[in-house]
Amino acid sequence: MKVGFTGTRNRMTDIQVKIFVYLFTGFREFDKKITEFYLGDCIGADQQSGHLVFKHAKNPIKCYLLPSDIPDMQGHLENHYPCIRLPEKPPLQRNEDLVYFIEVLFAAPKESENQTRSGTWQTIRCAKRQCKVIYIIYPDGKVEFIDEKGMSYDVTPTKCPVCKSFNFHQVQDNQFPIMECDDCKERWLSD
Repeated sequence: MKVGFTGTRNRMTDIQVKIFVYLFTGFREFDKKITEFYLGDCIGADQQSGHLVFKHAKNPIKCYLLPSDIPDMQGHLENHYPCIRLPEKPPLQRNEDLVYFIEVLFAAPKESENQTRSGTWQTIRCAKRQCKVIYIIYPDGKVEFIDEKGMSYDVTPTKCPVCKSFNFHQVQDNQFPIMECDDCKERWLSD
């Protein structure tokens, strides 16, 4: 599976980072299915996502960097990890290329609403036009899933009611689905 990432030049919020890691490592076993990871290699969230993918990937992943032609905005992830750096392009063209290469887009915008002068939102709009699967991780932790047909769903993950961690697993009980937090060991009844 070919997955891409787009995000704010600012860093992701702490909750966006936690959810990105949760989605990448535990949700639908993405990390076992991903063969290629594409990102704009911009400073901020792009750099974070690259570091997180290399830190948490369980299988080898080819990483492709699509840098913009603005030197001050380049993250140079290839200096830290084995990435294939594609030719520099103007940001809007680079964003369109990123969407062309992928099947699924993860997006971590700075804003909670569509913005007209935002590369992240421009990439999301391009992915919608090309009928790509999209996961938008909003700054407050809400996650919106948009399928190939453009249907939107709230897929915000459950978190531990005590420590707010996304690190939990289901434990077997007689008849009820019980969840247990890996961090604080709290147990609760699943929805």
